Formats: sequence, structure tokens, C-alpha cells
Amino acid sequence: MLSHRSPLLYSRYMMRLKGPVGILLQGALVVLVGALIAVFSLNNTVPIKKVTGAIQHDYVESLTNYASGSQVYDNTYLDIGGTNGLFIFGKNNFHPVWNDHVFVGQRVDIYYVDGTPKQVLALHLYDESGNPSTRFTTPAFDQDPHAYHAPGIGVEGGLAVMGIGLLFALVGAILIIRRRLHSAALPVK
Repeated sequence: MLSHRSPLLYSRYMMRLKGPVGILLQGALVVLVGALIAVFSLNNTVPIKKVTGAIQHDYVESLTNYASGSQVYDNTYLDIGGTNGLFIFGKNNFHPVWNDHVFVGQRVDIYYVDGTPKQVLALHLYDESGNPSTRFTTPAFDQDPHAYHAPGIGVEGGLAVMGIGLLFALVGAILIIRRRLHSAALPVK
């Protein structure tokens, strides 16, 4: 079992390793952290799901701004019935901006990512005749309509951290080599 002093183990160990060796080992540790970030960020994509239904109800939620007393837009709720029925989204996330002009029974395709709540990435509305009319999309859907790339530090961030660690390790290695060359060049008395 770890003692109460175990969090200090790293700092105590590194305090003993002063100079170039400490810089080299700290650089290697940062490279390891960067590699872990890059590896765990490799599969950060989620498939986009599609559901088709008929609009049962739409509702715009507003919040009261207590400072001014005015109503401020919060979310739009779209109910298409069934088990996957309720979708919540921000109308300003779409282009063109969602205009709330829908009617009960209107056919809609909703592209989303599972979660709580489901994240709506695109809406495709159909007119009264069943012909495609307006498509509302988000930048994430425009980037890749088949997979959603979850936000995070990503592989690039992990590689950047690894680069910083390699720089520290390189500086430590250069300092070690310079010390050894300098001590070898000193005349013996």
C-alpha cells in the first residue's frame, strides 16, 4: 500500500537528478505523456446516425434575462415521436440558421450523435409533397458527413507534447555529451 508520502516520490527522485541527466529524464517523461495522449486520441471518431420521422411537435425554449427582463433564446426541441423521438439543438449552430418554420407531420431526416442529449449535426426537411426542401447542417457535419470527430487535444496535440519532450531530452543529451567531452579534454596534473 502506498504511504502518504508517495506523491512526493517523483519530486524527491527528480531533485536528486540535477543537471543534464535530470533534464534528459524529464524530457523522456514528457515524451511518454505525449505518446499516451496521441495513442488515446487515435480513435476519437463516432459514427453519425440518421433517423427519419414526422414532426409531432416543436418547441422553442427561452430563458428570462433577469437584468433586462427580456427573453433570451436557449434551445429548440423537436419531437418526431417513437423511441428516438426528442432532439434538442441550438438553432444558431446550423447554416442556414434554423428558422422554426415547420408543420406537424412534416417529414424530417435527423443526423445525430448519441449522447445525453443527442447532438444534432444536420436536419433535412421535406415539403408537403415529400420532396427534399431545406438542409440545415453544422460545420462538424460539413467536415465529414459519416463520422463525428469528437473534440479534444487529438493526435496533433500529443505529437506537440512529444516534440517538446524530445527538445528537453535533446538539450539534456547535448549537455551530457559536452560535459564528458569537456572532462576528457582537461589535462591531467
